Amino acid sequence: MADKEKALTIKRDFIRAALKFVIQFRNLPIGNVCDAQDRVGALDYRIKPIGEASQFCGTALTVDSGPRDNLAAWAALEIAKPGDIILITTGGHLTSSVAGDLYVGMAKNAGVAGIITDGVVRDISGINEVGIPVFARGLCANSPWKNGPGRDGYGASSASLEAAASHRSSGNLCPASGQC
Repeated sequence: MADKEKALTIKRDFIRAALKFVIQFRNLPIGNVCDAQDRVGALDYRIKPIGEASQFCGTALTVDSGPRDNLAAWAALEIAKPGDIILITTGGHLTSSVAGDLYVGMAKNAGVAGIITDGVVRDISGINEVGIPVFARGLCANSPWKNGPGRDGYGASSASLEAAASHRSSGNLCPASGQC
């Protein structure tokens, strides 16, 4: 029994970006932000806005959910603070969604300012009704499991998020825009 992997590991005590920086970065062009970060930091070109809303800035809350599972993403809502951006890594898994309109609505209720995933999401009309920006690699109606394992608050571990946004760990400033 001691060898069994934990379903969830959650880091609750990371320091979030100061509100003054979130406000200062909120309307800056993303290209300029990347230039100021040694010309890196843009999201992977395959990750795009899914709904109508496409710009935000907040504090990163990283979630490593693994393929076909979103237990960690749901748990992240318990530690999310107003203005957080939830970054969900799936390892680039594309055959089941990691979030849908129900999840996005609950995230909005928790004060989340946006969601980014290297996976796929579903329920585009509901996501548009909720109104917070969601960035993903595409759409897929298949549902995920809620079994774990997963990690919240530790840092991005997926290549497609990490390669483009390696500076993003929980607590870091996270601006995004559908307009480059």
